[in-house]
Amino acid sequence: MNWEEIHKTIYYWDGSWRDIYLFNSSRQEWTLLLQLLNSNYEIEWHNPKTDETCSKIDVEQIAEFWDGNDELISTAKIFLDDLQINFHFFTEEEIEADLDPREFKKQEDHQKLLDFLSNISKHLNKEVFVTPENAPEYKLIRVNQETIDYDLSSNPSEWPVRIIEIGIDDKERLYLKPEIEKFTMIYRSAAEVHWDNDGRFLYSPKPREWTYLDWHKHIVSLIKTDCNCELYITNETKWLNIPEQLEKEIKRMPNN
Repeated sequence: MNWEEIHKTIYYWDGSWRDIYLFNSSRQEWTLLLQLLNSNYEIEWHNPKTDETCSKIDVEQIAEFWDGNDELISTAKIFLDDLQINFHFFTEEEIEADLDPREFKKQEDHQKLLDFLSNISKHLNKEVFVTPENAPEYKLIRVNQETIDYDLSSNPSEWPVRIIEIGIDDKERLYLKPEIEKFTMIYRSAAEVHWDNDGRFLYSPKPREWTYLDWHKHIVSLIKTDCNCELYITNETKWLNIPEQLEKEIKRMPNN
């Protein structure tokens, strides 16, 4: 596969990261993975119990988080020389990591990632996938031990777009600020959703009969049906002037 094509499609910068998945995983497979990482790679892991940065991941503490201690949520940074891979421990049923595509500037960087994923695949005897952020259905790279397959048929304009900020402004309008400005013509849908060119966000009118939650659902649904684009929140989404209960309700929505 030509590096220029790979760089242009897989490491395309649209404001989002790329995800790494091992689907249908188990706690035993997680344990094998963490042992592999601890033994072979440079690591920075923030230990929530000690509030210290450690060079090894505490497998038992990760299990304690899965068993219900939400205060122990953490992320591990794995370094492949100057490349950083971030592993998240949201659930034991899925192994998930992510990477910043801007770090991959040359063929050698790409090969480091492939070697890393191949090592994981062989150690766990599972396929490893690289996908757009929050879009596991688009499998850009499939790694099955030594076998590497690419699927560059998807159009990046169809990939989901993350919401970087949700707020209620001084006009009492709910607004959603996407990572990428691409909804300037949404007013043509005649659905009371508009685009603010100065603030670069989508917004609703001041609620009358609908709640703010209703308007959030409406905006997300409208963008999906009329623009063929999914909006989603992340742990980095900023919440401004949003009541705590509303934030919780939005986070409980599907795909969030």
